[in-house]
Amino acid sequence: MKAIITHKEVVTQYFKDGVEVAPTANEKLLNAIFNTFETKVSEFYFQLEMVTYKNQKELTAKFWEVARQFENFIHPNDLIIQKV
Repeated sequence: MKAIITHKEVVTQYFKDGVEVAPTANEKLLNAIFNTFETKVSEFYFQLEMVTYKNQKELTAKFWEVARQFENFIHPNDLIIQKV
């Protein structure tokens, strides 16, 4: 069997009067409560590696092998296993 290890990245852009802004953490919190900015959320998927496996245990082991290669750049929670 085969699976693809994919990195999912979610990017949130903030706009005020049609112009993109970079809000502070406090401004983001206020936005979450009061909707002070217009937001645009985009999702990007990057296929990192295709792996072959025989069972779930082997797939899990291979997932962690791939995750370790990117541990300084990508959090494992942002990786998805897509069985093909």
